[in-house]
Amino acid sequence: MRGRVKLAGILLGGLLVAGCFEGKADVQFNPDGTGKIVGTVAFPLEPPWTSPKKTVGAGKDATVVDVPPDEQMKDAVSSLIKKSRGIETWKDVHFQRLGDGHVLFQGTAYFKDFSKVKIYPSTSMAFFFGSEQEGSLSLLLSRPKDKEPAKTPARAPLSTDELDKKLKDERLKYQKARPTIGLAIHTMKLTVDFRVPGTPAEVNGFESIGGALEWTVDGLKLLKAMDDSVADGIVMRQMILAGESLGDASLAKVEKAINKRMYGPKGEVWARMTGDFAVRFDYKAEVDEAKKAFPAMMVDLGLEKPKAPPAGKTPPAGDPRKAPATDVPEELPAPGPILPGL
Repeated sequence: MRGRVKLAGILLGGLLVAGCFEGKADVQFNPDGTGKIVGTVAFPLEPPWTSPKKTVGAGKDATVVDVPPDEQMKDAVSSLIKKSRGIETWKDVHFQRLGDGHVLFQGTAYFKDFSKVKIYPSTSMAFFFGSEQEGSLSLLLSRPKDKEPAKTPARAPLSTDELDKKLKDERLKYQKARPTIGLAIHTMKLTVDFRVPGTPAEVNGFESIGGALEWTVDGLKLLKAMDDSVADGIVMRQMILAGESLGDASLAKVEKAINKRMYGPKGEVWARMTGDFAVRFDYKAEVDEAKKAFPAMMVDLGLEKPKAPPAGKTPPAGDPRKAPATDVPEELPAPGPILPGL
């Protein structure tokens, strides 16, 4: 099973293999590259988000115990906040457990450099926003032509029979892994609206909707693109002749074929903006305010314990150390369908 999960992760490239999840995000950029992500995601209480069991004690006294769902939820949210990379601070974080066992998470994350942002538990997403040439700004999610082709070591040419056998083996490998892949992504849907400075002059792979560049990953469409790419004899033979395999960490040929089926003939997702690059929001002011509120927010959410006041002092009225708030604010929707409307 572990090998099949690994293969699933490789085939998905930079996308998150984290079970069935759905999400929406609004990403706003300033011309200097600073920005914020306002997002909502519903994810399951299962790896890699969290673990249903934990080890208590050490050595001979170690015992594996079940972790209550509410504790799993807090562990997952705490990891999302603390282990995400490239995030300067968070604000307006809320979460709750839904009736179907998923966790609904909402929050705002601030970043200085979009290329360094990696939202836990993903470790591979690396996008870019900034200036590539004078007078324009670029947003890059996938632009294969910018990647240097990998150098493959010289190898003996394959006979027709050897090539056919390898093709059969690779497809069999995929068919064995496909149930795991399908289970992981069949209900996945991620929609991100990028709000950029200036006017988009060139756009590929995005949809222009309501003044935003929208990028969507639909699990069923992705699964079909993967099926079609593996069924494509030309793509698979090119992969084999390039020395690649569906179990490799790099799948340039198949990944490119999947991207083409998802985002058009070139399989590229990028945009170039020109014009008036107006500042969308005061990054420093919002970050400073969010940083000040962050410690109290974490205590209110039950993700951190309040710091004890100095000896002889009593917490002031309204201090979270005196009366911690509940985990779930009243404004969150009642448990129901995951992200209705997606």
